[in-house]
Amino acid sequence: MGSTAKQLAETSASTAVAAALAPICVYNFQHANDAYDDLAAFKKVESWSQSDYIQKGGWATMPGSTTADSAVARDCATALDALEIARADVKESLLRRQGAELFWVRSCRRG
Repeated sequence: MGSTAKQLAETSASTAVAAALAPICVYNFQHANDAYDDLAAFKKVESWSQSDYIQKGGWATMPGSTTADSAVARDCATALDALEIARADVKESLLRRQGAELFWVRSCRRG
């Protein structure tokens, strides 16, 4: 295999591995004790250094590894950046549902 083809194959493999591991990073981030606070802090970080924030937080360190993977952190940061809207929508939806349930409980007590 020529050096250009070999380089292309290695780059493709690295990209595929990072894409496959990024959901684990997102999962680690979402299930941390302070996930909402971490997400708020993450959103305040400049986009060019968000992957550094993910690496330093340890979320891109895969099980069995001692160091974070920069490509995984980059893909994880991209996913988390898009996730904020979804999380906010879910939180708002839950608050509305809880409010409706509370209203229903109160109206049943009055009836």
